[in-house]
Amino acid sequence: MRLQEQLRLAWLNCLSKRSISFQIILGLTITLYLFITVIGYISALKQLLRDTTLRYYASNCITVSGPAEVLDKTQATVTQQYQIRETVRYACPYQDESWLEFCEEHGVTAALLDSVIFIGEQSYPFLNHTGTLYEIGDYIDLRCYEQADQIITQYELQEYKQRTGRESPLMLGHLPRNTGELLIPACYAEAYGLQPEQLVGKRISLFLAGMEADEMLLSDVTVSGIIYNDFFTISNHSTCCIMQLGTISTEHNAVISLYPDSYADLRHIAEIFQQQDALQVSIPLTFMQYEYLEKQYAFANQVMLPTALMILIAMLLNIHRIVIFGFSKQMGYWGMLQAMGVRPKTLVRIHMLELAMQTLCALLVALGGYLLTEHWIVGNLVRIIHPDGGFRQMTVGFLPLGCTALILVFWGISALLLTLLIRKQNVISLLRNQ
Repeated sequence: MRLQEQLRLAWLNCLSKRSISFQIILGLTITLYLFITVIGYISALKQLLRDTTLRYYASNCITVSGPAEVLDKTQATVTQQYQIRETVRYACPYQDESWLEFCEEHGVTAALLDSVIFIGEQSYPFLNHTGTLYEIGDYIDLRCYEQADQIITQYELQEYKQRTGRESPLMLGHLPRNTGELLIPACYAEAYGLQPEQLVGKRISLFLAGMEADEMLLSDVTVSGIIYNDFFTISNHSTCCIMQLGTISTEHNAVISLYPDSYADLRHIAEIFQQQDALQVSIPLTFMQYEYLEKQYAFANQVMLPTALMILIAMLLNIHRIVIFGFSKQMGYWGMLQAMGVRPKTLVRIHMLELAMQTLCALLVALGGYLLTEHWIVGNLVRIIHPDGGFRQMTVGFLPLGCTALILVFWGISALLLTLLIRKQNVISLLRNQ
């Protein structure tokens, strides 16, 4: 019997057994829809994890502060255990207890509220209302870096370019090249009533005013460049700060930022520094998002997927019962079919063609239903656990692979059961003839 005739017979059989065909199509539709939804949710979580890692590339950083000697020893231990891409080290000399005690003793305000910038003989007082707008009046955030190429890392530049489209966060000027040169955020220029062009390349001095005396914070230093304010919100810096190239004194507490290869290593590195009595260990907020997505992805893979597979197996067993019932009705005509020259393999092939047609109908309905409800079901689940509300559709290559595997398993089991049923019928017929 030719394939064309087998297809025609399979189609006629599907039409003649409308009730059984409908039950099989309905069961397969629900099964495939459940399978596609679970796979789509897991695929969306996996994509979100990948997007989070790429989007917050420069935030894959842990920042610790404490005595320089303690941090140096712990850093050596961490470097031996984990692959570290880059290390950045700086000091905040005007946040130490010694500086605060000095300000209290001499009656100097340890903030920029009453400060004045001098460019030559011209003075520019701090504008409190503008400074408050940018939250730069509470304390002095001046960071002294050891090397010029570590003030802004290549990872921060890469992330900044990805998220803004700008080639560089520098608005004007260049990175510090010599000791004492500064990078100043644009908001600092505005807080002193200056335009960025008025600061770049100029030598400035910064005085803090107090009740009893004035204290020079910066003396005759050169502003090498002005940096965009959004760099500090995108990178791992907590607030807009003045960044200076200079020698770090061991008298001050050091701050070290480590960039490990893996996002997941942040948790373990933080534990090591905490055990070594570091004063402060800071993990970026983006890691909390990554960690939560990682837990959700693990839950979906280890709990949701096995549970869904068990439900699918139970549903497929029920569908197989319907398939066998429909096939057994055809076995009533087995003697007549044999007389017409139909071989057992041909009968199984015709029934498998029926099943293929029913599966194709169910797959189209299930896929169409999933595409219509994807943003409502999977999208809402992702938005609940993802702060940005981001949603990525399931990867195209994963859907055919998963559905094809499930359908092939279903067809394989069906073919095996039908073959066994025919052999059983042949044995019964042989015993009756004897």
